[in-house]
Amino acid sequence: MQIEEKQMTKIAVIIPCLNEGKTIQKVVDNLRCQIPEAEIFVCDNDSVDGTICFGAQMIVEKKRGKGNVIKRAVSEIDADYYILTDGDLTYDTKNAAEFICVMQDEKLDFVNVRRVSSDKKAYKFGRKLGNRIFDKLFNILFKSEFSDILSGYKIVSKDFIKSFEIKSQGFEIETEITAQAVVQNVKAKEFSCSYFPRGEGSSSKLKFFSDGLAIFTGLLGFYFNLKKKKS
Repeated sequence: MQIEEKQMTKIAVIIPCLNEGKTIQKVVDNLRCQIPEAEIFVCDNDSVDGTICFGAQMIVEKKRGKGNVIKRAVSEIDADYYILTDGDLTYDTKNAAEFICVMQDEKLDFVNVRRVSSDKKAYKFGRKLGNRIFDKLFNILFKSEFSDILSGYKIVSKDFIKSFEIKSQGFEIETEITAQAVVQNVKAKEFSCSYFPRGEGSSSKLKFFSDGLAIFTGLLGFYFNLKKKKS
């Protein structure tokens, strides 16, 4: 499948990262081979490890938090489709171009890419259990059927992502984007990708309890605020 050139489709890859100096270049190199027509943006959250890479444009956001980084990137970058992924080599993005083609063909505005892994080092039991609990709660509240709302690998259309003001500051950003997709009733689809252990030298920035609480309170906040607006 090939991305439709006649429409002059602009694709931007947004890679939020914090202290991913050991892995970010490989992530960019992979994406450059997998989807050469895309512009790649490494959105650094004021790293202190000398994070730098070649083959991508750099945006530095000093206000800490993944939500703040994505909000800054989306506001500054113009594209028809935005691929959101992480800089730690955990997501297999080899099918990104195919997902974009499906979005074009089916006029989708949102794709969520769920993580699939049998490697216990990649997807530890505690985190997998926590994610499933959040998935269940989200689907009950929003009457949806997503299977990995906290995945950091998502693709959104310009019309969709520019239709609302991002409120999230941290890791609750994945929940906010998915909630907006459900409430706005945009055309959406879910695909899957392999999920690998972090690249050597990379460590998780997510704090199990504090970030988990922020995601939980954010989920409830999005539910009540978005449902209130809809009614």
